[in-house]
Amino acid sequence: FVGGGNTQKMLEIWEKSGFTAVLNKLKAEDRLPILSGVSAGGMYPFHSGLSRDPTPGHFKPLQCLGWLKESFCPHSNSKSKTTYDRMDAYVAAVKSGQLPSGFAVPNDCMLHFYNFNFVRAVSSRENNDCYYVTSEKTEAIETVQLTTKNTQFRPEC
Repeated sequence: FVGGGNTQKMLEIWEKSGFTAVLNKLKAEDRLPILSGVSAGGMYPFHSGLSRDPTPGHFKPLQCLGWLKESFCPHSNSKSKTTYDRMDAYVAAVKSGQLPSGFAVPNDCMLHFYNFNFVRAVSSRENNDCYYVTSEKTEAIETVQLTTKNTQFRPEC
């Protein structure tokens, strides 16, 4: 599990310490464990993502590990008090070719991948869709709302 924070700094530390090489070796050997992350910590397996720029209110593309061919934008429903919100910045970066097509994920949502293939989007809130953004369009992804009726504890998992 990788928590939020600064993806760029995290990736630099991983590279310098050799952790990136270990992860890539495990991936090449098809021995990666279950991986998860939240916020900026969810960006690392993607090709790239939208990260905060040191200039307040601005965002920048960031190269990541590239295990998934798409890009990633966490907090896509967060509004900034400055120049633009994340979703606008992400759509602009994809349309301009700075980022490949990818996933815009709002707060309280998650993406589920299996063997690096997208399976589903889920949210803990109603009407809180994830989006897939290409240079041509932005489409809502069917996002399943988790409830007590569709979630159950299964000790065998």
